[in-house]
Amino acid sequence: MRDVLVVSLFLAMIVVAFRKPIGGLCVWVWTSFITPNFFLYGFGNSIRFNLIAALMTITSFMMFTQKKEITKHSLATTVYVFFGWSLITAIFAIHDSPDIAFISDAFFRAMVLFVFILFIIKTENQFRVICIAFCLSLGFYSVAEGLKYFLSGGGHRIVGPANSALTDNNHFALGINMMIPFLLALHAEFKQKYLKLAIVGVILTSILTVMGTNSRGGFIGLMVIGGFYFLHSKKKLLIITLVLILGGTVISLVPDNYFARIDTINNAQEDLSFLGRVVAWKQSILIALDNPITGGGFNAVQTASVWYTYAPDFDTTWLMNTPHPIETGVKAAHSIYFQVLGDQGFTGIILFCFMLYFSIIKSYGVMKYRPPDSNGERVWVNSWGQACFLSMVVYSIGGALLSLAYFELLYLVLALICVLDAEVKKQKAQSLIATS
Repeated sequence: MRDVLVVSLFLAMIVVAFRKPIGGLCVWVWTSFITPNFFLYGFGNSIRFNLIAALMTITSFMMFTQKKEITKHSLATTVYVFFGWSLITAIFAIHDSPDIAFISDAFFRAMVLFVFILFIIKTENQFRVICIAFCLSLGFYSVAEGLKYFLSGGGHRIVGPANSALTDNNHFALGINMMIPFLLALHAEFKQKYLKLAIVGVILTSILTVMGTNSRGGFIGLMVIGGFYFLHSKKKLLIITLVLILGGTVISLVPDNYFARIDTINNAQEDLSFLGRVVAWKQSILIALDNPITGGGFNAVQTASVWYTYAPDFDTTWLMNTPHPIETGVKAAHSIYFQVLGDQGFTGIILFCFMLYFSIIKSYGVMKYRPPDSNGERVWVNSWGQACFLSMVVYSIGGALLSLAYFELLYLVLALICVLDAEVKKQKAQSLIATS
């Protein structure tokens, strides 16, 4: 019965959205993060909802969009170059693991979404509905998991949707932290009180979900978000009050070992989990030093043959003292930076870091932009620029301990930054013409 309901709802969405490419794009984004197959156990489990939504959107765009013009932006060019380089490194990979094809496929799908966001989103309303679609998809999980955690008195074990990039609790926490700034932007955008209250509810349960994942990176991400909004808010007393109330609720729910786990952030050299990450980082460095231009190819460090090939040279690296890779066994890169370094060499890591830096600078510029005739008042791009800026900062910090360099959500946010900055440039050009 559940399969019939979900598939029927999906088909209705497809039919309604077909003549409107932006509608199709919303369904595409929604299926990217909600992964409907997670709920289905019958015939619907084998349906590729995301692929169908993507093909429908592309077909709709080709048929019903008269002016097919892509948003051109220097950040987009950087993303294209990074993607192209990743494919080159995959061709010259030092291993033949199936992970190469799997990650290439996932990265390609993320890039297709990136491109069609630049093709389709041209207005404020289109930008807003895409952000709503994203928040509805990932927000569904954060609300559901947060409520389960609350109702179980902290006993519920939180993980992300199965068979997705967010299955791991740490990945799930990062994804939610990247969504929270967009929820806050929606709260600022909406005027209706009931919608504002609903969004506050989603934000609170999202915070609870992040805490419930027991992710140290997730905790740090929340601190970054909270610190930013506290420093930039005019209602600091209200924020302090809310933090105390929410903090008291969380403390009553989290298990006794939670704060002991968080405290290991200050004692990294005694934390075996962290030391295991450093082992993988050292191995990634060795791969990059041996293959400085192209690296080892996708998931090189996580491939057993590569891992044990470089294990004999392990003691030549200069990071902190750790167990030997023969003792720990094969591990994931556990860092977007070391992941790219091992996968794509020094060329790839330079491109990747430049892409992140460029995105943060551009989104910060959008956040601070004020049109000459606005009298210093915020305009629609400012709230969304702030959301993108904070989302990228959270990703850049939280991703330092996670293998999520080819994460679809990252490229969604990068595309949104390109759209926003292009809109700012357009407004500046119009203001210049008006005053000349």
